[in-house]
Amino acid sequence: MRFARGGSSLLFPPGDVRALADSLMELLDDPAARRRMGEAGREIVSGHDIRRTLAAFEALHLRAACHPRP
Repeated sequence: MRFARGGSSLLFPPGDVRALADSLMELLDDPAARRRMGEAGREIVSGHDIRRTLAAFEALHLRAACHPRP
């Protein structure tokens, strides 16, 4: 089973249904891996607070408005 960077998701070749099924079966048989993936996912999501996200979008829009591209 291969994990994406951060460990919150599985990696498998695009379109390879068998690899997906094999990874899911391994995950079903591995409670510790599921727990680690859940923890990693919660860690990633914690950085996406709505106030921080809106502030980032506002900064991008202000930057674009002040420095239009030719």
